[in-house]
Amino acid sequence: MRILFVISGLIYGGAETQVIRLAHGLAKKGHSVGLHVLSTSIPRLNEIDSRLVTCVVDPRKSSFDFSLIARLRNRLLTENFDVVIGFLYDANLYVRLASFGLRVTVVNTERSSGYKLSWKNRLAHSVTRFRVDRLIANSNTGQLHATEYLGYSPLICSTIWNGIDETPVDQSVYAAEISSGGELLVIGRIDPAKDHGLAIRTLVELRKREPHWRLTIVGGENERDHAYANSLRKLVEQLNVADVVRFVGAQPNVKSYLKHATVLLSASLREGFPNVVLEAMVCGVPVVSTECSDIRQILPLEWQVSSARSEVQLASMVIKARDQRPSIVIAQSEVLSAHFSTDRMVDQYEKTLLLTIRSGSAPVLETENR
Repeated sequence: MRILFVISGLIYGGAETQVIRLAHGLAKKGHSVGLHVLSTSIPRLNEIDSRLVTCVVDPRKSSFDFSLIARLRNRLLTENFDVVIGFLYDANLYVRLASFGLRVTVVNTERSSGYKLSWKNRLAHSVTRFRVDRLIANSNTGQLHATEYLGYSPLICSTIWNGIDETPVDQSVYAAEISSGGELLVIGRIDPAKDHGLAIRTLVELRKREPHWRLTIVGGENERDHAYANSLRKLVEQLNVADVVRFVGAQPNVKSYLKHATVLLSASLREGFPNVVLEAMVCGVPVVSTECSDIRQILPLEWQVSSARSEVQLASMVIKARDQRPSIVIAQSEVLSAHFSTDRMVDQYEKTLLLTIRSGSAPVLETENR
């Protein structure tokens, strides 16, 4: 197959991580793979192996850039792609528009759930949705959102969970880094959906019981979420925990934080597939989470997921996770090995794409064959 991935940017995010893994994985299986990036937000460009993946950085000049659509369409034709796959809303829309009248197979992806589109985006989605041949979600919750809210037919929808490359480490690798104290870690973009406020209140509750607990928040912020980020800093001041809460911004290597963490807390209101949970599991870090996405199918122990958004309950779960760390790490490693390898994800994508490709799918104009 000749496969083109299209994505909004190459920042430190879950969608970007999976595109990089998928592109390299499919290329190593013998497929010809290209990447088209729609912005200059590309801090991870150096992670793309140019020997495997042909990457074009082609930033939008406006929210709706007709010249970019034309360039993307020209690439589909000249490089003879069989499949074009969009990641994130803008890319999903652009691959539909660029492929009108072409016989290339169009795949869109769903990376989240529970959100609402603006009326303009909802309209653009509604009038172009027919061009999508396959919708691949990275969670069952996301697939349900795609059918119930976005209006995709269930017949063209699939769920393929994210994968991670590495083998789970032995607990002893990081044991020397963990003291009897408590380092609570939250990793995720500074975004209201992540509900960092609940994590901060959980820290306050933890410190009522054990005063040595600290909180590190890893994640960058978008310009539109600047007010939310400021509100978090004000909350930290109001709760008198500024000396034990660190905001360290986006980080290229979260392992340097995971290896010092006692427990990873995911407090999200909504998610796609939580990549950071897999990364914690690889590093031998117990995870505690609120109820969202497919988290109950990811974490092995029922009590690791809180159905209530309660800092009191979460604090008790964090302490339990710390105290039962060795047994939790073993259980997490078993689940990780069984269900969440990159090879498994790549194999599932390959199989799904081969089943979806239209017969004779070289991207010539359909009207030329009528």
